[in-house]
Amino acid sequence: MTLAPLIPTGISILFVLVGWRVVYNNAKKLASRSETYAIVNRLITLLNDVQKLSEEFWLKAEYKETPQNYDLLVLSKTKLISAKLDTLKGRGIDIYELQRLVFPLRKACTLNSYNIDKLSEDAKREQVDGILVSISNFEKQLDSKMTSLYPPNY
Repeated sequence: MTLAPLIPTGISILFVLVGWRVVYNNAKKLASRSETYAIVNRLITLLNDVQKLSEEFWLKAEYKETPQNYDLLVLSKTKLISAKLDTLKGRGIDIYELQRLVFPLRKACTLNSYNIDKLSEDAKREQVDGILVSISNFEKQLDSKMTSLYPPNY
């Protein structure tokens, strides 16, 4: 009995196993990337919430009578941002620069919040501009980290 007829079958089985392994590894990478981007999308949503809160406070004076409520809302959002950053850190993303941007963001949002009645409209607009710059810097750094970890495929 010769093994010659079994060689093509063995090669086919080997190709199937190798192909399965490649597809499996690709699926793991895609799932990990998708989960990471979900966390990043949540971070961006939190940043948008901070922006909206800040615009309402500084430009529309929605929390004017109780600036401590605004401060607490901003603090809770920045704590959530820090928690999501820790989640990204657990996924192997270097978040040192991002963590360093959380405090300036919080400071930009809450600095002079108790003196809102004493600020001119121009000063309030400058405050909002500083907040938008802080949020923009955070988003740029976040995008930079994600692009370096998951480069575009085009």
